[in-house]
Amino acid sequence: MTDAHDFSDVSFEQLANAFVYPPRVIPFGLRHVGADGQIVVISHVEIWPWRVVVQGSRTRSQPELDALRPRFHQPSLPNTDLLRDMSADQPAITVVTGQVDPTSHDDWRKNIDANERWYSAWDITDDVGTEYWFVGHPRRQNERIEDFAIERHPQPPTTATELRLATPLGPVIRVPLTSTEN
Repeated sequence: MTDAHDFSDVSFEQLANAFVYPPRVIPFGLRHVGADGQIVVISHVEIWPWRVVVQGSRTRSQPELDALRPRFHQPSLPNTDLLRDMSADQPAITVVTGQVDPTSHDDWRKNIDANERWYSAWDITDDVGTEYWFVGHPRRQNERIEDFAIERHPQPPTTATELRLATPLGPVIRVPLTSTEN
């Protein structure tokens, strides 16, 4: 399965139950600060009847922010509401429209590639050898922060006692599954 929205291997009963019964949530609260100042928080792991989802947020580093936004060569535009009450003897304000720096798109593409590599570096295994396959990494973002969901199928078997998260953050992170919390 390659599409995060393809549930062809999930039964109708499992999908219906997902709307009735919440997933098992394992609170985590891991906070990692990178050398570049980027902060990554893994808030929790969700165990659904057919999948595992690792939820978290990450800030963007300053180099990442600089690469994300195209560089425009233009001054700030004036607030035209302020021009209404200007006297006739004041000099006119010239509004200059900008040109996009042609290299800004190259930086943007490099950043998208780096972002995809960051998400692709995640892997989930467990202590009984279950093969989890990549489904997707849905995310919501603004300029400074990005919420992410690392999704893999299937759900852990009942014999598994821990998940092992290989991440771009460093050592493998172990998530105990033996908790009885819901």
